[in-house]
Amino acid sequence: MNRGWFFLFFFVSGFCSLVYEVVWLRLTMAAFGVNAPIVATFLSVFMAGIGIGSMIAGPIARRLSARSPGTLLRGYALVELMIGASALLVPALISYGRNLLDGPLGGVSWGSTEYYVMTAAWIVVILLPWSMCMGATFPLAMGALRQSREETSSGAFGYLYLANVIGATYGTLLSAVVLIEWLGFGGSLYLVAGLNGLLFCAAFALSVALGPAETRSPAPVVVHTASAPATPIRRHASLWMLFTTGLMSMAMEVIWVRQFTPYLGNVVYAIAAILVIYLSATAAGAFLWVRFGRPLQGPRVWLLIGALGLLPLLGADPRTHLPDILRVIVFITPFCIALGMLMPSLVDQWSSGDPSKTGLAYATNVLGSTTGPLIAGFILLPLLGDRWSLIVCAVPALVIAASEALRVLSRGDRPAFGSIRPVSAAALVALTVLLATQTVAFEDSFPNKLLLRDQEASVVATGVGMNKNLFVNGISMTVLTPTTKMMTMLTAAHLSRPPERVLIVAIGMGTSLRSAHTWGTDVTAVDLIPSVPLLLDYFHSDIQAVIGSERTHIVVDDGRRLLRRIQQRYDIIVIDPPPPFSATGSSLLYSEEFYAIARARMNDDGILQQWVPIEEGINEVEPSIVKALVRSFRYVRMFDSPTSRGHHFLASDSPIPFDSAQRLAGRLPPLAAADLVEWGPASTPVEQFQAVLDGEIDVGAFLATMPNAPSLTDDRPVNEYFLLRVLFGS
Repeated sequence: MNRGWFFLFFFVSGFCSLVYEVVWLRLTMAAFGVNAPIVATFLSVFMAGIGIGSMIAGPIARRLSARSPGTLLRGYALVELMIGASALLVPALISYGRNLLDGPLGGVSWGSTEYYVMTAAWIVVILLPWSMCMGATFPLAMGALRQSREETSSGAFGYLYLANVIGATYGTLLSAVVLIEWLGFGGSLYLVAGLNGLLFCAAFALSVALGPAETRSPAPVVVHTASAPATPIRRHASLWMLFTTGLMSMAMEVIWVRQFTPYLGNVVYAIAAILVIYLSATAAGAFLWVRFGRPLQGPRVWLLIGALGLLPLLGADPRTHLPDILRVIVFITPFCIALGMLMPSLVDQWSSGDPSKTGLAYATNVLGSTTGPLIAGFILLPLLGDRWSLIVCAVPALVIAASEALRVLSRGDRPAFGSIRPVSAAALVALTVLLATQTVAFEDSFPNKLLLRDQEASVVATGVGMNKNLFVNGISMTVLTPTTKMMTMLTAAHLSRPPERVLIVAIGMGTSLRSAHTWGTDVTAVDLIPSVPLLLDYFHSDIQAVIGSERTHIVVDDGRRLLRRIQQRYDIIVIDPPPPFSATGSSLLYSEEFYAIARARMNDDGILQQWVPIEEGINEVEPSIVKALVRSFRYVRMFDSPTSRGHHFLASDSPIPFDSAQRLAGRLPPLAAADLVEWGPASTPVEQFQAVLDGEIDVGAFLATMPNAPSLTDDRPVNEYFLLRVLFGS
């Protein structure tokens, strides 16, 4: 059987796997929260399942190889069919688990820790069986290759790995650029499920064509001299090296996202670009291993890996002058190519084509890949920041280089760094030292700042007077502006009675919280990032009196998840998602499903305030948000902001009165009236309100300008996935 079939199988399989990962992660975030513990749990379970599946399937493939030639291929076909079935089962299980945790299991009374533990347990139930199936494909396919008598090289894993990584690259690229915008999350799942079904049919048909058992026998494993190691492969050392490559690559990927966010932004396409570059370079490295099969081992390899792993420090240095995307391409590609060569070479050299050994070796690498994001996200980044975290991640490679050099020197039969000259080794060491000591992080470009780090983000408060700014992972979140006062004041003044309870989603600088406090009401303010509430007194000298009030409640949580879990009802809900409104996950605070959750937590005459900034070049997005509001609430009003580029929306199931500016101002308590005009631009509350009322926009007329704009839903996040519309029109 032609090995090209296996290349095609693993290309398609890699494509499908990345689409599954992207879509399942997003469904999990919508159900359980957009925060680091949920994301880290998902990725760890997904990768752990792949490792477990590979380890279990290895011995099974070895036993099945003694049977008829088509047995392993039929096993592979069955696994692909099971993966395809997950497209229907996983979304249903996620939805069921969300309802279970928020309802019958008593999730309402849980704190964050208890909820995370139960969520993690449910994610294991949801994901582990299907990711195990994905991991099982490698040993089964390698065994089938040996049975076909077409494969006699120990480079089988590298060949399949190359196909899989190329497929994963296309899966990442097309899901971000085409599939989700075109088909939505649900449609994308159905598409890849169909592809898995085709893989099942093709593999099963080929298994029948292999013929009866007595006509074929497994091919012997012959290791090509070009790929044979110069020295015997040490079993435990090789496994530790495989673990290290997985740990370094995935930990560094997490760090790169944090490092390059100030330059690329926090939108879907920026994160996808980093992943595509990483996968493309890894595929290039795997191709070099498959094509040339040169042995990769010894101190020189690990010294090179360590030095290249620090190159992103230079790319993320604000003093480096390159176009933003080139910062990523130039400075992470060399490391990824090197690791793309090293990982399959270690597997092939150690396993020599044995599917059982391949399963164990691949599982060891995946175990490192499972551990890396947890260490980077929960230990290194919160404690050290992105720059020192990357340095720490490069240390294992340098330790292995030193250990291998000492081992070679102890034998006394070859130079410590193999074929590399001492001058070249010294140059690599010097490069490593310079990168570690002479580069700076993005936040170092702010001379006067307060810097806090946590598992979610690095947060910087900087500036003086009215020029203060809040940066989260290098992205400017907000400034001191009357607009954030108006969010609360405009909403509260439209109530026929003083508000008793207010909920603010996204604290920012605390301006809306501070303004709500002037009404003498109970205020709950929620923010996803733990460090943000700790910096409020940097922006407001009197904020401690607000925070210390028994009527103020600060909650660190995902705002959507909090609304779904609590039973309290509010008179006012103020929504101000962090910018840009195309940021990854931001649609979960603009969608029909979110508004349904918020509506259930509002009193009958309660009002929801939604702030929507104006973002150039994405014309359909605001009409989609407005359409989602109109479909969710009976009454919606829209106002242009006189002080910022954006719109205030008021939404309610009760009529929102068309009161005059004088009447609105008359409802303000004295403290609220003083707060409203504190920063101008008008000198009286009446003038301040009049400027907003003069900018009211008829919602029906606004929607008529783009009647074909889709309503924003969880399945169709048109504010995040918009490239096709920008390039080709609606």
